[in-house]
Amino acid sequence: MKINYPGINQSVLSAHIAILFIVLLSYQPPLLAVGVPDVAAISAESVRDHERMLWAAFNRCDTVKLHQLLDPELEFYHDQDGFIVGARALTETVKRNLCSDGQPRLRREAVGSSDSVHPIPAYGLLIVGEHRFYSGREGPLATPSDARYAHLWRLHDGGLKLSRVFSYAHQTGAELATTAPLSLAVDSLSLYAGSYHSVQTGAIVISVVEHHLLIKAEDFEMPLVPLGDDIFDAGHAPLQFRFVRTATGSIEGFTISELGKLVDEATRVAQP
Repeated sequence: MKINYPGINQSVLSAHIAILFIVLLSYQPPLLAVGVPDVAAISAESVRDHERMLWAAFNRCDTVKLHQLLDPELEFYHDQDGFIVGARALTETVKRNLCSDGQPRLRREAVGSSDSVHPIPAYGLLIVGEHRFYSGREGPLATPSDARYAHLWRLHDGGLKLSRVFSYAHQTGAELATTAPLSLAVDSLSLYAGSYHSVQTGAIVISVVEHHLLIKAEDFEMPLVPLGDDIFDAGHAPLQFRFVRTATGSIEGFTISELGKLVDEATRVAQP
């Protein structure tokens, strides 16, 4: 039985149906084959390690290391500044606009434990979260700006390269003025616990007590309130503690600033 559809050229419709039929017959669902990335073999912590290396390079203006972590065909999208295509173009932009004198004009810190990792089958892993930028290396409240980010890491030849970046939902310093203190899980806090030593203060011990950090030295003891990943406030005292990580992400020490001025530095004491 032949059905006629008003307003439709039957010969054109028949040709389209024939083409669709051929396509369906020739279609084969994609299979994991040799050379297809095994995303399941990559852990979420591995992605977080790459994120730490990425931002450590950014904060140090190490554009060589930064470039090594980028996919050559990277695409970067920013809800205020537009987009950049290519790893070389992004590296040159960072070098020209943020590191022209060899010193960082921006310092990036993660906001608490806000990130989450999601696998993208046969491609890589997506990590999303929140972060905060400060103007300059030091200064606790120097023009902060918050934003959300989504980073897509591509798995290729057994390694991860950052291939897509989305930076959005930016907030200005005025909008952040009423931000409530963060709450970190005990597992996250325990990364900072340990023994430290500084020239001015001497021996310092940081421990986890009732879901917060407690810092103790010979002449003071005070709780530390998290403001962001690796940044803690001393409550009512005008002090800020900024923990420093190695390139691999482990805590190696911290700095103490008072009203934006660096007043002391401490290094972690290796346990016997």
